[in-house]
Parts: sequence; structure tokens; C-alpha cells
Amino acid sequence: MIFQIDFLIFNILWVIISVLATTLVISLLLFKLESREKVLEQKYMIILSSFIIVLFLPLFLGIINLLLEILGDVLTLLRLDHGGNNYLISFVPIMGLLLIFGLIKYFLNINWEISLWISLPVLFVLYIIYSLIPEYYQFFGFGL
Repeated sequence: MIFQIDFLIFNILWVIISVLATTLVISLLLFKLESREKVLEQKYMIILSSFIIVLFLPLFLGIINLLLEILGDVLTLLRLDHGGNNYLISFVPIMGLLLIFGLIKYFLNINWEISLWISLPVLFVLYIIYSLIPEYYQFFGFGL
């Protein structure tokens, strides 16, 4: 069965919860650092940016990770001793932070300093959403 309805509903709920959590974090930090009026005038851009951050940023970073892994493996094979480690993929989280940083800055039309202080907690929330929650979910026996 290609389309299993249980997994589809689970994935849709997971995306909705992730977008809501990211939207809430961005809204609260923008309210704290900027103003209430800024949150109200940028509410659709906050939702759009959190949707892009949750859905498309991991896909884009996965592609970058794959390309950098291939490039790093080729570069390690070009060494004279044909060995070594591929440290090129260590740039992927840095690129992720910079993409979140720029996305929030230009979508919400705020200055760089506030964008930095919003993007750091958003990156932490994304780490919790994509890493810790699924691990606890499987650890307690609710895993698929």
C-alpha cells in the first residue's frame, strides 16, 4: 500500500504541530523584542516563514548535506594517503542557521540583531522537534 491513511494523518498532524510551535516561538520573541504592532502586521509572514522553515528547510539542507558529502568524499580520495575525514558536512548546520537568519530578517522586515535573537531559539525548537521528540516517542513504545 503506497498511501496508508494512518501514516498520512500522523504526518499531517506532525507538520501542523511543528508549524504552530515554530509560529508561537517566532511570535513571542518578536513580541518581546520588537512590539505587539509588528506581530499583528506581520502575522501572515510569520506563519509563512514558519511553514517554510518546518517543511522546506530540512529538505534543502538534506540536499546540501548530500552534495557536500559527495564533494568531501571526492576530496578525501584525492589525498595522497587516500584517507582522512570528511569535515565538509559540518557546514550544514551553519548554513541552516544562516538560512533561518536571513529568512526571518527579510520576511518579517526586522533588523539583523533582532533576527539573530529570533533565529537562535527557532533553531533550538527545530532541534527539539526533529530530534528529541521522535526519540522519546519511540523510547516509550509509541513508535511506528
